[in-house]
Amino acid sequence: QEWRRVGKIGAREEVRLPTEAEWEKAASWEPGGKGQKREYPWGNGWDPTKCNTSEAGFGTTSPVGMYPEGASSYGCLDMAGNVWELVATLPQEPQIAKGGSWMEGPNDVRISNRRELDSAKTYADVGFRVVMEENK
Repeated sequence: QEWRRVGKIGAREEVRLPTEAEWEKAASWEPGGKGQKREYPWGNGWDPTKCNTSEAGFGTTSPVGMYPEGASSYGCLDMAGNVWELVATLPQEPQIAKGGSWMEGPNDVRISNRRELDSAKTYADVGFRVVMEENK
């Protein structure tokens, strides 16, 4: 509501977490919309120079955009490593995060990986990205 009040979004626009399917599409689908998924945003082979994982040695999050070569075919940055990203779930379902984090290795930052979160805990390696859409 605050963004609407100050004019950052219009009356018909909505800001929300992506669904798991939306997140996976943005992170991993091949160019051209043929529905073929990649293992990582940049392709099917592991490359430690394309994301912030435990191998990078930062020991914390990195600025978004630090790994432009790791972008997905949709141009989305940091969808593998850096922080686990929350996705929308139904209220009765556990909270899910995707993408792995700076604490993880190659297997944990694969697009197909997901992490179930405990809503009673706080996490140093969980964040979010939002979807903005216009309601019709």
